[in-house]
Amino acid sequence: MRFTMLFAALSLPLAALTLFPGCGEAEKIIDCQQICQNKQDCVNSDYDVTACRQDCEHRSDTDDSFRDDAHVCEACLDNKACAEQIKCFLDCPILK
Repeated sequence: MRFTMLFAALSLPLAALTLFPGCGEAEKIIDCQQICQNKQDCVNSDYDVTACRQDCEHRSDTDDSFRDDAHVCEACLDNKACAEQIKCFLDCPILK
């Protein structure tokens, strides 16, 4: 009986990972719209946010290196005024 209870207790976390694989995917999501919108708002009012967002979403779905760089870019832009975002724009692969 103890073995059964121990097995059940240890199996539950593994079952949750198997049944709900999308939970780990949240960390991989990039807010391409916000990144691209920030560039339009802070640098170039004519910047094509739609094209930027579409390219960002496609590349972040297919390229792990791009996705990692985009996470760095997104973190750099978070909660900063436009003047503070300039360095982020220069280093961000999405916005080049």
